[in-house]
Amino acid sequence: MKKIIRWLGKLMVSGFLAITVLNIFSLFYYNFGIRKTNTTGATDYVWENTFYSLATEGFALGFNDENGLNNSFEPKKNDVDILLMGSSHMEARNVPQNKSTAYLLNQKLYQYEANKYVYNIGVEGHDFYRQASNLENAIKIYEPKSYVIMQMSMITLDENKMREVLDGTLEKSNAYDEGIIYYLQKVPFLRVIHHQLVGLREKNSAEETQLAKEINSADETQAAEEMQSIEYESLLEELLSTLATACADNDCGLIIFYIPSVSINNNEMQALYDKEAVQQFENVCLKNNIVFVNMAEDFNDAYSENRIIPYGFSNTSIGSGHLNRNGHALVADRLFETIMKLESEWSGIQ
Repeated sequence: MKKIIRWLGKLMVSGFLAITVLNIFSLFYYNFGIRKTNTTGATDYVWENTFYSLATEGFALGFNDENGLNNSFEPKKNDVDILLMGSSHMEARNVPQNKSTAYLLNQKLYQYEANKYVYNIGVEGHDFYRQASNLENAIKIYEPKSYVIMQMSMITLDENKMREVLDGTLEKSNAYDEGIIYYLQKVPFLRVIHHQLVGLREKNSAEETQLAKEINSADETQAAEEMQSIEYESLLEELLSTLATACADNDCGLIIFYIPSVSINNNEMQALYDKEAVQQFENVCLKNNIVFVNMAEDFNDAYSENRIIPYGFSNTSIGSGHLNRNGHALVADRLFETIMKLESEWSGIQ
């Protein structure tokens, strides 16, 4: 009996030490954070924790602001001139805080004395639909004086999702900020395991989706495509008109920028996008006085001139995943140029 008790004691001590070491490691390897419901409605959720650290895709650590969002630029202004909305690309937890789009854009605006401050509410999981759904609340809370900037990674939108945004039925993302799941999130090592399981599930789901598209594409008829196109453009115009009106009613302009994925083959890189879909989207933007920015040419030019690739890190596949510091710099440069042109100050700066 004494041997059994001694063995169990050693097992418990060893287990405790192992979990402690794994948690300390995980605290810096993948400490993404714990979600907290955003009661303002500007985003579905923010982050409860202040410190974050990641080494799974890129290497970065930083501190969230008092609102649980990634804003570190100093000096800050009390008023928000430009509100930046986006997904994990704009949240930018894969690069140092001073290399994010929001920080670099603020830096340029401050350097050229443009007297405008950018506040970033980009949060992972907030795709274009979620941003659109939260736009009115975001404007109400932050009261941007000049512009709202929205980021999108897919130029062809889903009709059902657009309808859900328009009729207000788009389901909010769950923050899991209560119950047993909330407390389990406080164990860093468990968050690492969850992250890996989610990655595996998404990989399998993506493969199944691609296979389904290949099978179903052969059965689509031209008539169905034409009907879909008519319905699609009608929904797109209604959605963008709603977003533009929300901004115009609050005396600010709307800028939407698109970051396409890229393909790298035989030492050549090419931005991947549907030219017809981009043209359609841009035309609808023009009709609704929305400024549309397509980063495709910027990405292509950066590679052809300087071999710069906007996605990928030393610990991930090149050309995939999130924007790296080069990608953020390209986006910040283009947005700065766009804003300066809109403010009729660009020629004076040059």
